[in-house]
Parts: sequence; C-alpha cells; structure tokens
Amino acid sequence: TRFVNDNPDSLTLWVDYGKDFYATTSYSDIPASDGRRIWIGWISNWEYANEEPTVAWRGGQSMPREVTLRRTPDGLRLVQRPVRELAARRSRTALTIAGPTRLPGAAEFSLQVPRGTWREAGLRLFNARGEAVTLGVTSEPLAVFVDRSRARVGETSGKYGGRHGGAIRWPGDTLTLRVLYDRSVVEIFVNDGEQVVTERFYPTAPLTSVAPLGDVPGMVVTMRELR
Repeated sequence: TRFVNDNPDSLTLWVDYGKDFYATTSYSDIPASDGRRIWIGWISNWEYANEEPTVAWRGGQSMPREVTLRRTPDGLRLVQRPVRELAARRSRTALTIAGPTRLPGAAEFSLQVPRGTWREAGLRLFNARGEAVTLGVTSEPLAVFVDRSRARVGETSGKYGGRHGGAIRWPGDTLTLRVLYDRSVVEIFVNDGEQVVTERFYPTAPLTSVAPLGDVPGMVVTMRELR
C-alpha cells in the first residue's frame, strides 16, 4: 500500500492542537456489531512531564474518543468525538451560564457562537486566588485556543504556560464548542470534532467559578455536571 498526501507538504494537520494529547492508544477487539474506532491519549507532554507541579502522580488519560473521517471543503479530515457512553454521566438538567457561576469538579459545556463583531468568545474558569484558564475562539484569526498563562500563581516550567490552539472554519453561521472539564483538564471539540484542543493545568487551589468570555450577543452557553 502506498499512501499519498492530498495536502501540500507545507500543511501540517495535527490530531490535537493542545499541548497535552500524546501516545494515543486505539482499542482492539471492538465488536463488529459496534464498528467504532475508539482511542485515548496521555494527557501530558515530555517537555515538562517531569516538572509538573504535583505530587503522588502525574498525567492522566483523555476521555475515550470515537475517530472518524469527514470530507470538508478543505478536504478529508480526521474527526474526534467523546464516546456516546459519556451521556450516561451527565446531569439531566442543563444550566444556562450568563454570568459567574459555581464550577463543579467535572462538567460538560456546550457553546453556540454566532457570527458577529466579537473578538473573543468562550469561557473563563477561575478561583479566588486570581488563577484562571480562558478558552474559546477568536475571530481574527479564526481559531480555537486555551490560555493557561495565568493558571497557577508562582513559577512553573517555562514550557508549561502560554496560549495554544489552531485554525478552525465557519461551517455555517454558528460555531459549536463542546468542552469537557475535569478539575485540571479541558478537552475542547470544535464543530462536532473537526478541531480538538487538550490541555492540563495546575492551579494552587481548585477552580471554583466559570463565566462567559467576551461580549458576544447571541452566544448560548450551557453546563451539565459530570458524575
């Protein structure tokens, strides 16, 4: 078999545009009656894996993701979605987020972002110590991002902080973001999994609040607690 790249040599397509999705492992022996291809990844990065400001254990595993191919206007693309079994772990009631709200230990967010004159749209996760993680999308350039530069008071590895992400596209008049949050991890799935960003962060105290990011008329944000 000979594989031929349909894209220019200068174009790099990343599986995940965050810093912390590595060493993916695909499950074998999934029944033919199921037919899905499912993988997980290690949530860390060898640039700082031995310097992470934590004790007892380091790293973790991503949410299992179903992997498929989708033909887009830009060509064939790898698409990832959290496995459908996650639905059984969500609270039945979705809470609309319009201002600062208590952040549970684990939650799933849904964001509907319409076209407009906004510059940034997304979420801010924070605590009373001033530590915060911001995530979402920018309009110019059109991209998804996670910013963990203020996620921890005090020094960490110089390779740990910063802002990371990748280009996205308008599939219509609305961008969709599905965000999984679990205490020190966010996994963002844009436009039903066309782009994904996974990042780990280490605040000195739990993040306790969430609020919308940006002044975005018509943006709808909902949250369901995960158990």
